[in-house]
Amino acid sequence: MLSICRELGIRVIPSGPDHWEGVPQWLQGKDPFADEEVVRAHEAWWEAFTTRFRDAPTILAWNLLNEPSVRWESAAMKTKWNEYLQAKYGTLDQIAAA
Repeated sequence: MLSICRELGIRVIPSGPDHWEGVPQWLQGKDPFADEEVVRAHEAWWEAFTTRFRDAPTILAWNLLNEPSVRWESAAMKTKWNEYLQAKYGTLDQIAAA
């Protein structure tokens, strides 16, 4: 596809793996933003994809995930968010000051 786009002078923005093709069994029931196995799988996929196509002149930009829907209300995301805030700011006073 990229070679055809190059011939036609078309630039593309590849979008990351999503659920349109169906969710693989190993991903079912997991939070794609909070589950470390899923995050590592996405990182590995993008690492392989961008390594393979990094010099493709038809690629205008990379869209890591089209219209992500983060489940902020999930217990896993709340835990990850609080861990991030604790690591970045340390205390509630420092968070409030930021």
